Amino acid sequence: MRHALLTAALLALAACDNAGATRTVGVTATGVVRGEVFFDANGSGVRDAADAAMPRAVIRVLSRAGADTVLRDSTGTDGTFRFAAVPVGTWVVEVDSASLGDTVVVAGGRRDTIVVLPNDSLDFPAAVTYPGRSVAQVRAQAPGVRVLVRAIALHARAAFGDTALHVVDASGALRLVHVRPSAATVAAGDSLVVSGRVATLAGQRVLDDVALFVVGPTLIPTLPAVTTAVASTGGVAGSLDAALVRTTNVLVTDTATVNGDFQMTVTDGSGPVTVVLDRNADTGFRAPLPTGVYVPGNRFDALGVLVPTGAGAWRLKPRSSLDLTRR
Repeated sequence: MRHALLTAALLALAACDNAGATRTVGVTATGVVRGEVFFDANGSGVRDAADAAMPRAVIRVLSRAGADTVLRDSTGTDGTFRFAAVPVGTWVVEVDSASLGDTVVVAGGRRDTIVVLPNDSLDFPAAVTYPGRSVAQVRAQAPGVRVLVRAIALHARAAFGDTALHVVDASGALRLVHVRPSAATVAAGDSLVVSGRVATLAGQRVLDDVALFVVGPTLIPTLPAVTTAVASTGGVAGSLDAALVRTTNVLVTDTATVNGDFQMTVTDGSGPVTVVLDRNADTGFRAPLPTGVYVPGNRFDALGVLVPTGAGAWRLKPRSSLDLTRR
């Protein structure tokens, strides 16, 4: 009875929406509309090995004006749906975003106008994914929301002992923590698609519980040159948090070993900043250190990512010994 009423409604709407057409079609002329809704984990827009079926997504067929829902169905466990008898005419097909919950969105706001001809069989594939955000938007986002970010890796995966990965896009840099294990090899300069939950760590926004996908190699943007005083404060209001920065001609004034990592206090005359030689980043940062290199009185040009202490200060972490050029 439900299908009969729906078909009657469709036929009535088809008659209205297609009034005046020169082609005469019998009332039994129909076509098939079918498709698949999948979760696009890597934001590629196409179904691939990283993706999964999206069950219970609601698909609606609407009048050509898009105002009246005349047919409705939900995807099965395999993410597919099928409308077996759609009358000929012009219709709008959409994924009902309300059926997806508040964590994912329909990629591209998928809503298509279709023309059904007698005995047609039309496909309607649709992808849903996490909302895409820039780094700057992530930093302004409330914690707890899962998002998708496209960015460039600033160093190899698991280069540091805390396993954090730092990335950058045109709007800024971001720290990724608790990156999920995968077979993906990440190198500095790789273009990535990452999804994760917005969180706060040491007073700064991060992405937590991260899944990542490598798109391919590219180039790291030009590094900002900063003074040691700016590095120690993370820039204005922490604007350089997680960024890879460059300091020039810094003097080593003191050294210490803290929690197994060797640290140097350095300055270019503007103020001190702590440089942490993470022993996971380079075998050259492990004891015994090279004799007479990382000692007070020596000068370096030093690169590194800025890592917050949680107490309003930042430290500089070189990615390897290649980031420290002795003068």
